[in-house]
Amino acid sequence: MLAKLHGIVRGRLIELDEVTDLPDGTKVEVTIEDILYEDAWKRQKEMMVQGFYMGQWKRVKREELYERA
Repeated sequence: MLAKLHGIVRGRLIELDEVTDLPDGTKVEVTIEDILYEDAWKRQKEMMVQGFYMGQWKRVKREELYERA
């Protein structure tokens, strides 16, 4: 099984954000990636600025809306 889970380190324990169906005692391999808050926030802001494709609507600028009217 290969899964990407997120969590927080608390002492010698890793507290996962998601619930897993792994039984207690299951051996796993953990890869640590330190995620800086500032980097994560910057990536999220870039995604918000780009916007999301929600189907058939075309993203237009405010000036283009006034030109159509």
